[in-house]
Amino acid sequence: MKATNDQITLAAVEQNTELAASPSSAEIARMAAFVRRVREAPKPPKLSRKAGDDKDVTRIDNSCDYMALVEATGTIDGDLSGVFLDQAQRTVPYREMPKVDRCNIALAALHGIKPKDELEGMLAVQMVGTHNLAMTFMARAMLEGQTCDGVDANISRATKLMRTFTAQIEALNRYRGQGQQKVIVEHVHVNEGGQAIVGLIGEGGGVKHGKGG
Repeated sequence: MKATNDQITLAAVEQNTELAASPSSAEIARMAAFVRRVREAPKPPKLSRKAGDDKDVTRIDNSCDYMALVEATGTIDGDLSGVFLDQAQRTVPYREMPKVDRCNIALAALHGIKPKDELEGMLAVQMVGTHNLAMTFMARAMLEGQTCDGVDANISRATKLMRTFTAQIEALNRYRGQGQQKVIVEHVHVNEGGQAIVGLIGEGGGVKHGKGG
């Protein structure tokens, strides 16, 4: 049977993954979909470090990557973009990592949020920090040898941060105009011979209503 184009592209997966001897058609389709997603998805910018560089030195290789880096932070100002990125990478918990790796982790997260302006950039940085700190406290809650109070304290901190993260998502959606708005009409006064429309008014102007005589 002749191999399809999707099956041919699976070579990219095979280089990194040990496949079953006879993958099923469902597995082949899943892997092909994964390869297409990887190829089609916009890639986050990457910082680099050359041999001999100090561990805290980071480099951007070309102007396209520089533009992508600035766009990933929601601003067109290079200085502000650098501040946002530094703030985000400082919350990455793996301090033993070279700075360039922490920056690339933070960049990938910011790239996924896709901030469109400076306000969204600030919120995106806060979201990255909130998530990282919440996961840090969750990990601390799993450490052995703690008192019950210690476990409870870490879980409490993580829970508060995860609630904050949810509120940040809602704030971002509202700022982008995606938040659902409802107006509930509770009291209606109608003069004799008139009609009233009572209902919920949602975003987009739609009204679910009933009429009263």
